[in-house]
Amino acid sequence: MSPVIVRRFARPALAASWARDLAVDLAGWPRDRFTGTNTYLTARFMHILTSGHSSSTALAASRALPFSPHKLESGAPLLDQTWTQALRTLEADGITMLPHLLDPEAIERVVAFARTAPANLTDSAKATTRGTYESRGAGTKGARIVEHFVLNNPDIQSVIGNKELIALAENYFRTKVLVHPPQLYWSCAPHGVDGNMPVGAESLQSAEEFHWDFDGVGGVRLHMYLTDVDEDSAPMKYMPGSHKPGTLKSKSLRNADRGVSDEAVWARFSPADAMTVTGPAGTTFMSNSHGLHRGTPARTRDRLFMVMPFQATSFAGYQLKPRNVTPKDPEFAALLAQGSPSMRWFQSRK
Repeated sequence: MSPVIVRRFARPALAASWARDLAVDLAGWPRDRFTGTNTYLTARFMHILTSGHSSSTALAASRALPFSPHKLESGAPLLDQTWTQALRTLEADGITMLPHLLDPEAIERVVAFARTAPANLTDSAKATTRGTYESRGAGTKGARIVEHFVLNNPDIQSVIGNKELIALAENYFRTKVLVHPPQLYWSCAPHGVDGNMPVGAESLQSAEEFHWDFDGVGGVRLHMYLTDVDEDSAPMKYMPGSHKPGTLKSKSLRNADRGVSDEAVWARFSPADAMTVTGPAGTTFMSNSHGLHRGTPARTRDRLFMVMPFQATSFAGYQLKPRNVTPKDPEFAALLAQGSPSMRWFQSRK
């Protein structure tokens, strides 16, 4: 658990302040007001303390209470057989593979865009400079494309406004959902694409620890590989079943939002059950962000990756400001024009 959260809850005055803010946000909840930072931190604290049960209870309330602004008035949208099977797998495992959302030509366009778009380049010492993927130096570990350019890419907008994705998330949570701005970034192997890993370089490409993310009381994330990904090009790993409330019972796993050792994970789960997602460019999957997952290093080939969160309800979520965008994809533009609740973090540029 974050030391900052612990210190604040340990101080009565701050704890009282958080309680007041939570009460105000709960009073505003029927009017679907966005909640504040302290409500997010309170919900996160309770999620850790109860091993996820508090979040599942809050989500159930969003479905059940008659005055809830997050209820789906006409019920969850219908899914075809492919997406229904994806839903069932997501419910059971916390992760599911999805149909490709971009055709090969669109993938080529996104990759070409990501090569030259302005990006924040990070080296092994975590120093950040502005540049582009193509202008990166040999020691670059990652290149994150600047959000403004990502959001105004028409192919990426087609993913943001994909109605089947929104329908899948609404069926999963059985509430309204909010689509968050996607991130697009390169994980870079030593010496660039198709380079060979030099002796000792793996220590500079150390993988992230297993962790979970708190995207509000309910959250899933869309993941898309825009380049071919094998075992040596930064595949994502996920622990199926770890998303279920009460599963992460030990103190170390409940506090794994800040990372946890492999030893603690294997004390609860079998290494053989961990899922490593590989596949060709266009591979798309969705995961419950409350489940344990980790990144892996790019060893021999660079990976271009997109991730986009879906938040269940507007309660206790991130603190974001709506992004101004220029709609270029017709379906995305139509959702903005209709005032779709799922698009509240985006607004047409005036």
